Amino acid sequence: YPDCDANLPWKIGDGHCDDYAPYNTLQCGFDEGDCVPVPVDGYPNCILLPAEHEYIGDGECDETIGMYNTKECGYEGGDCERNP
Repeated sequence: YPDCDANLPWKIGDGHCDDYAPYNTLQCGFDEGDCVPVPVDGYPNCILLPAEHEYIGDGECDETIGMYNTKECGYEGGDCERNP
């Protein structure tokens, strides 16, 4: 990213979304994709940041994080029981 003016270039594309400038900008490739939500494998309507994919189907129900325990995310990949 020749136009990326990041002081810590090793943070670009490190698997964690640095959600601030200059990292999460067009010039830095939106942190080389770390800040671009994408579908979770097996759950095409579950759109999360790449680093969040690890919570789906990890054996723990993260109920306090509502975006994982949804129908679209398979109730956290089966970690959480479906609420009636």
